[in-house]
This record gives sequence, structure tokens and C-alpha cells, in this order.
Amino acid sequence: MRSRRACCACSRSNRGRNCDESNPAGWHHRPGDALHVTTIARQGVACRGTAVLLHGMLASSRAMLGLGEALAAEGWHCVAIDILGFGRSPWPRAAESYSIDSQCEWIRATLLAQEIEGPIIFVGHSLGALLGGALALAPHPDVCGAALLALPYYDGMPGEARAGVGQRSWRGKFVLALIRWPVMAFCLCSLVCQQRWLWMALLRSAMCVLAKLGCISAATAQGWLYAVEDLFDHSFQSVASSFRSVETFSLRKKFSLRSKGGDPGQQKVRLLLIAGEDDEIVPYSRSVAFANECPIRSEVRVLPGCGHSLTDLPEVRRLVVEWVRREWGGALPEPREESGFGVGKEGDEGPSELDGPLADRLPLLSPAPVDAKGRPIAPLEVESFV
Repeated sequence: MRSRRACCACSRSNRGRNCDESNPAGWHHRPGDALHVTTIARQGVACRGTAVLLHGMLASSRAMLGLGEALAAEGWHCVAIDILGFGRSPWPRAAESYSIDSQCEWIRATLLAQEIEGPIIFVGHSLGALLGGALALAPHPDVCGAALLALPYYDGMPGEARAGVGQRSWRGKFVLALIRWPVMAFCLCSLVCQQRWLWMALLRSAMCVLAKLGCISAATAQGWLYAVEDLFDHSFQSVASSFRSVETFSLRKKFSLRSKGGDPGQQKVRLLLIAGEDDEIVPYSRSVAFANECPIRSEVRVLPGCGHSLTDLPEVRRLVVEWVRREWGGALPEPREESGFGVGKEGDEGPSELDGPLADRLPLLSPAPVDAKGRPIAPLEVESFV
């Protein structure tokens, strides 16, 4: 295991618009022009493509590392990104920085800086699923699919019903209360979020004591610390503006425009939607509605007894890995030449090697080598970029 740091620069125009410090909204922010990236790859395994992992709101790329390790074992080079306003990425003050289109622009710039290898799939949860869906539906020769967990697809819902979806949970009610009463939000941010280093130090000391007394295991203590740190690692503006962006964004327009344009690469894109039957934030019926309306081939899996938090569930990892094996288990086609992410060759619209029923043509990938106890032999290589 090793780590290193580097910068993923966004375009100059993007940097100037999203890091405007003259906007007083948000109260505290983190300057910067680079999204934080963690990469996961398995040594000694041929790269089959790149899996871009996008977390949800009030989380960070750490929430996606379990899925990243599972996909890395299948030969995928995984890139887990802290989306704008969360984790160790910048927190701009301007509310327009957190629109879905702006977030996608930051992610594209980051992938360009990473010089990743295609083909590319997106794996996202909640807000990350919306971003992954928007990126997968944008025409690009290297993008071949997306796994969308708890997708907040609100197109076609009446205004009142759409506004009431987030209020089914205490988290949605809490965020809406902060938006409606900014004075309360200012006090809370001043006492908690801006003093998060103090609260984290106190919590870390408490976890050490509990671990030494044997009340909890060291792994449990570390998991709680990560969860609380992710809960604090954002600004009020990033949460409030992202919440509004999810409510107002239309994913239907993305696939409607793509369908009307007759994009020849549309047939190669595959979508997997996973939702919890007891999801209190996004009803599983929204994933079903998206699959029924979207012209791209989609699969839906509803997990009984599961809520909104899906990224740590072994069943979710199994479904994603099986989907990847089924669709791209064999040798993947080479990406188009001279087509870095977001920059395709104009006029190159020949038939894709991914067109057609892949499950009928490609064999299943043999499992990664394991020892007698079922542990993987090849070590993981994890790199962290800021």
C-alpha cells in the first residue's frame, strides 16, 4: 500500500467561476481548484478499464472504497472522487458552483488530468448516482455504463410530491430546516462545522478509551471516526445548494436529448439501478420509473429491508461485480484513439465494438486468485491525490 499527492487542475474559466470568494454565502469555505482523488488498482492484474466512484451527500470517497476494492479485484482501475463541496475537495462559496452541470464539469476536468484509460463506467450513490447518470448519458466514445445506487430521479413528479420526498427522513427535514432558517444554520456551522477539529479530537479520545476498555473493537472505532469526520467535512452552502440541485435537476432531458440526437454510441451504454425497498429518502419506485422511461438498456434490483445507505452492503458489491462480469467479463475493446475523456474525434461515428448483446459474446471473468482462506493474493495499490 502506498500513497502520494498530486493536483488535478480544472480549467481556468471553471476555476474562476466556482471559487469566487466575493460571494459571502456559505460563511466558510475551502479554496482550491482540484478535486481530491483516491485511486485503487490491483497489482499484477491487466487493466480492463476505469471505474469512477462518486459518493453521496454528507459523505466522501471513503464511502466508495469497498466497492472500489471489489471492482479492482476484477481488473478495473478505480478512481474515487470527493465531489465538490465534500470531503477533502474545495468548498466554493457560490451557490451556482453546486449545480449538477457544474459538478459534472469539475469531474470531467479531474478525469482529464488523471489521463485515465477507457472504457469507463461510473458507480455512484444518491447525489453521486445523479452525477454518474448525467455523465454516462452524455455522448462520449469511452463511456460504456453506470451503476446507480439510490438514484434521486424526480422527473415527472408533481411539484408538491417532489418537494416532499426529502422530508420523509429526519436528514431531509434537518437540511430543509437549515435552508429555511439561515440564522440557525449560521449558529450551527459556527459551533460545530467550523470547530470540527476540536470535536474530532474529543471523539477520537473517547474512541481510544472505549477501545482500550474493550467496549468496541479498533475497527469499529475507526469506522465511527470516519463517519463523523465525513459528516463534518462540508460547508453549509455545499449541502444546501446540492440539495436544491438534486430537487430541480432533470435527468430525463439528458436521455431525451440523446435519444433525439440518434447517438450511435447509445446502444453500448448499460445501466444498473439498485435501490432499497425501505429507502426513506428516495423511494425505490423512482429507480423503476427511470428504467421504464430511459431508452438505454437498464436493469433494476430492489433490496428488501434495505434503506438509503447501500455502499457498505455486501449484496450491493455482489450485484455490481456480477453486472460488470456479465456485461464486460471478457476482453474489453480498445478506446478510440486520440479521445481523452471529454474530447472525442469529430466525425468518427463508426460502429462500436461494444454494440450488440455482450452477454452472448463475452465469457465470464475468472475470479481473482485467493489463498486457502479465500483472501486475495495480489495486493491492492491505493493512491491518494489532493
